[in-house]
Amino acid sequence: LEEICMYINANRFIQYAKLHRGKLDTYLYKDYLKFASVLGYDLKSNKYAFPKNLRKEHDKLAVQYKIHNKELLNKAILRRYANLEKNIFKNKNFIITPAPNMEALEDESKQQHNCVRTYAEDYASGACDIYFLRDIKNKDKSLVTVEVKHNNVVQSRIKYNELPNKNQVAFLEKWEQNVLKGAA
Repeated sequence: LEEICMYINANRFIQYAKLHRGKLDTYLYKDYLKFASVLGYDLKSNKYAFPKNLRKEHDKLAVQYKIHNKELLNKAILRRYANLEKNIFKNKNFIITPAPNMEALEDESKQQHNCVRTYAEDYASGACDIYFLRDIKNKDKSLVTVEVKHNNVVQSRIKYNELPNKNQVAFLEKWEQNVLKGAA
């Protein structure tokens, strides 16, 4: 009830619940109100505050909410990429770049059979940085997925979360020292 009252007052909620003869799914309604609020619906209007078919309207808004959140997440990731592209580093064999967008995170997960796409919110918020190590001659094919926190490589994995080879590790160590820690 407390969460519902963040969106509408208790008296209005009680009126709506009475219309449903006490059989209102309050959790579903709370989610519906959250979706409607985030999407900019005017909850002062009875049309939006009290949907006739709660399940149908909830499900419709859930899809819109998911799209809206993905768009916001992608915009935040694009901003992170712009801040981190100064850390792009390459040699004759490899290049390492920050994840540029949500689509790239999803592609990396697919290629590597890992869960890096689930790091999207942490990456977008700056809780961690995500980089992709590639062969300089084939920048579309994933080699190593790298997680960085506080300018330290905390995780580097190849396909199926295996460890990278010695050449990849040596490159990552050089990048970490010369670029992330600024020892160059």
